[in-house]
Amino acid sequence: MSLWTEIHKIAHDHPEGPTWPLAEQYIDGAPREQLVALFADAIATMRRHEVRNIEQEAFTPLPLEVTDIEGFEEHLTDVVAARPPVKIPREQFIELLDRSFAIGRHLRVRWGEATVEQHQQRVEMLGKQVSGLEATINRHLQAIAVIEEEGVSCLDEAIRPAPATEPEPPSEGAELR
Repeated sequence: MSLWTEIHKIAHDHPEGPTWPLAEQYIDGAPREQLVALFADAIATMRRHEVRNIEQEAFTPLPLEVTDIEGFEEHLTDVVAARPPVKIPREQFIELLDRSFAIGRHLRVRWGEATVEQHQQRVEMLGKQVSGLEATINRHLQAIAVIEEEGVSCLDEAIRPAPATEPEPPSEGAELR
């Protein structure tokens, strides 16, 4: 069993509480190759964060003016079709040319070498993430609506049945019927 599989199992079995003791408990017996794989994944994650930071720094100063880029529509997924792109000056890509991005199946490609198809794969991957975020946002908005509709302070009060209360025992001297 891979360490990631084990981590998913631990997270599922222990959905709340401190994580450090759980990690210590399971890390002691983990084989070295699984720890190396875990570190490699963590390094890849940090690299992705660095690329995202560079992307944000490179593109943040741009005005948020939406312009029509001819032919772009054919490369959009349904999820992002409603969000026309912002025209980006070519020189803004310079910082990214030697950085890579994921295109699925553990494959990465440099910005400077990526083909239209590879950019489209990335758009589709990100579109799925957007869909997931939109679904999560919707669930929270629905929770807010239920809480406000019921006039309570949380979902527990709106959805969970009130605990059954046992009748109080008769006091001494009371007549039983």
